Amino acid sequence: MPELKYKKTNRGWSLSAQTGKSLLRFSGDFNETRIILEKLDNFFEKTTLAMLWLLVFLGLTAFGLNAYFGLQNKAWLFWLTPSIYNIIFWTAAFFACYLWAKNKQAAMEAKHLNILHYEENKNRLKETTVDIYRLFNKEAKITWNNAISFAKQRQQNTKKLLNTNKKESPVEVIASDLILSLLARPSIQLAFLRLGTNFEDIGTLVKNHSLLSPCSPSFELQRLPFVAFAESLKLHNKNIDPLMLLCALSIDLPEDHILKAIFFNIDLSTEKLEILASWIFNLDLLSQEIKIFKKLAKFKPENEINRGLTSVPTYYLDQYSHDLTWDAKHGNLPISLGRAPDLNEIFKLLNEGRKNLLIKGEAGTGRTTVINELAFKMVSEQVPKILQDKRLVRLEVSGILGSGRRAETIFIDALKEAVSSGNIVLVIEEIHMLGKTVSSSGLSLAELLVDFLQNHGLMVIGTTTVENHSDYLHDLANFDDVFTSYELAPLTKDGIILACCVRATLLEYRQKCFFRYSAIEQAVELTDIYLKNLGQPQKAISVLVEAATRGKNNNQKIIGAKEIENIISKKTHVPAHTFGKNEAEKLLSLEKTLGQFIVGQTAAVEAVAEGLRRARSGLTNGSRPLGSFMFLGPTGVGKTEVARVLAREYFGEPKYLLRLDMSEYQGNEGLTKLLGGNTGKTDSVMVKHLKNYPFCLLLLDEFEKAGPEIINLFLQILEDGRLTSGKGETLDLTHCMVIATSNAGTGEIQNGLKQNLSMEQIKQKLFSLTLANIFPPELLNRFDGIIVFSPLAPAEVEQIALLQLQNLAAQLLIKGVKLSFTKNVANEIAQKAFDPLLGARPVRRYIQDHVESFIAKLILAKKLPRGSNVVVDLEKDKLVIKQT
Repeated sequence: MPELKYKKTNRGWSLSAQTGKSLLRFSGDFNETRIILEKLDNFFEKTTLAMLWLLVFLGLTAFGLNAYFGLQNKAWLFWLTPSIYNIIFWTAAFFACYLWAKNKQAAMEAKHLNILHYEENKNRLKETTVDIYRLFNKEAKITWNNAISFAKQRQQNTKKLLNTNKKESPVEVIASDLILSLLARPSIQLAFLRLGTNFEDIGTLVKNHSLLSPCSPSFELQRLPFVAFAESLKLHNKNIDPLMLLCALSIDLPEDHILKAIFFNIDLSTEKLEILASWIFNLDLLSQEIKIFKKLAKFKPENEINRGLTSVPTYYLDQYSHDLTWDAKHGNLPISLGRAPDLNEIFKLLNEGRKNLLIKGEAGTGRTTVINELAFKMVSEQVPKILQDKRLVRLEVSGILGSGRRAETIFIDALKEAVSSGNIVLVIEEIHMLGKTVSSSGLSLAELLVDFLQNHGLMVIGTTTVENHSDYLHDLANFDDVFTSYELAPLTKDGIILACCVRATLLEYRQKCFFRYSAIEQAVELTDIYLKNLGQPQKAISVLVEAATRGKNNNQKIIGAKEIENIISKKTHVPAHTFGKNEAEKLLSLEKTLGQFIVGQTAAVEAVAEGLRRARSGLTNGSRPLGSFMFLGPTGVGKTEVARVLAREYFGEPKYLLRLDMSEYQGNEGLTKLLGGNTGKTDSVMVKHLKNYPFCLLLLDEFEKAGPEIINLFLQILEDGRLTSGKGETLDLTHCMVIATSNAGTGEIQNGLKQNLSMEQIKQKLFSLTLANIFPPELLNRFDGIIVFSPLAPAEVEQIALLQLQNLAAQLLIKGVKLSFTKNVANEIAQKAFDPLLGARPVRRYIQDHVESFIAKLILAKKLPRGSNVVVDLEKDKLVIKQT
């Protein structure tokens, strides 16, 4: 945005602004006389034009009648003979010339009253004065002038509200009046519909808050036209339209203004407004370009390759190529935006004499988009001279390689046909495939292509990724001399969203649906997070395409964020609830939720909850696992139970938990078992789970028993959040939580507690005396937290027994049986089942042996029908089960 220096003026609008060599002034002050005169001027101009066009129509009618009567009387010079018809005709002809000249003058004036024209020529201009109001388009002028009507209405409503007969003061327009005028414009209404916000509700809210507004126009709106001008320059909009005025309001109003509060409540930021504005006016530009394209495309020959400007037969090209210019002319290529700057750079390279180009970019980043845009430009001849009167033809390499015949023969013959045609520019997408294919001569097809291009005048444009260029093409002799590389820069997030917006509009037209802005924003954000192996904007667009197709099949017209979340959830097996506000609520209350099921391990619960909150709020760098913890402590204190409860309560279902017994993974065989081999169709258990459920919890039981090779592998996982399988596939673990459990140091923990040491002191001793001898220090430092589980106290064991009895009661209730018990029962079970060496594990077995087994016999004997009540009580220090 250009820097603006403001200064006060004595007449008209209260401010002017200086930017560079230009003085910006504004003639659109809120003067009722000016507005009335402007409306009258517009009315008379429209009336005059209508009358002149009517006169032209009458002149044509008179000419027709005069011709009819003249030819009947064999008066061949009828248009020169004196008659009322000729008077009308020649008068009409004169005014037709006037209308033509006026249209030409209007077109020239529109060109000069174009912000983009100003931007292109500002450095060549000497000091000049620019009237910002003249850069307003028709809709913006109507909006601006109508604001005074809303100001009058507000003034009258305020007078009624205060019940005063005070003489009316001069009308003063404030920001609330302008926003009400803006809300009446179709483009603004469309913007709010995209946001999923009712613009009528916004209008009502603004009216209610503006009745007693003390703000004055000198404070609120004096800089607004200049900010709108700067915003139009920033977004490359050719005029100041209502959307630019709305953006300017969002930028220039003070933070404590009521409109700012309203914008905040509907999540309408300046950045979001700018994208919405770019979306809407870029569609207008695209519509104009399509009209120009269709007009110019009429001059392009209709025929395909071998029936074009030459009559050279192209037998192989007909079979193994596709004419992209023909597709572009007939509307068979998708229209998209976002790569015009790259196309201009490519044109510069071609003008410099670089004949063969290699376009590099990651999959999905827009290589094909550039090729398609080039095809459209070639059809309309909006290209450098070297590309004019040419056809853009894509060679189908996969078809050649899969033809079952000698690939090199077909390939070279197709190249020769392209040279003979004389009007073909050949496109070879994924050109690195030629480097992988070896001919009978021992040379790859890429080497044959280089040799051919060195001796012939064919122009070739290839596409590939940076990695594939390095692996298969860079080291080939003379390849980089023959091809000039151009690497596509990744689009910014706003650029990606805008490209998706344009594609969404085309989908709306085809599938008869309507995309909310939140759907597009969510598609970009979630595919960025969860679909790592594809590039933007293609992966977001593919989700939008699927959403539009589903919407059409399900007769769902409006597509919002929820529909996108459901698609991403099905693609990635990530629960949809983790995408929205429900997850935030779940994370904030995670300690309380886990604490209902985990007894006596508050430190572990808090550490896990805090780690998850950091990761899901975006405060971590996003390149490491969701969270990584090492749980240390004796057997039966709840280390594994924390993971189970977390999988159920946060991840949604137990299926997201993968438990690995690390004692099974030793040496190279253990590594192969963990990652899978480089051959075979089936994946290892871990690799399969990570592919199916990238959002998961990986539980590594008895981690200290894993071999050194496995330990080194997890060094990489904990640092980089990725894993390479035995087949060479890269797996993303940034949505995976890793919990390693270990009994190492159990003796030190118990001795420390006997010595009344704090858990922090015990932890320090564990690090220095035990853990450093078992695990590499760099591994320990990569865990987000190392948590020491303390042995359970008798009261905590009793609470665990109570929880397990409650779980049993819940299971029986599903079968229609009500189980009740007293607190004494839990106490008795805790006392008899607890083993200091095994922790709380015997409690579960005790309940199974003494309660569940007895009830199971009653159920199988059909002595416990639905509606039965079972009571577990304590009599003479023994458990007694009664049916009531």
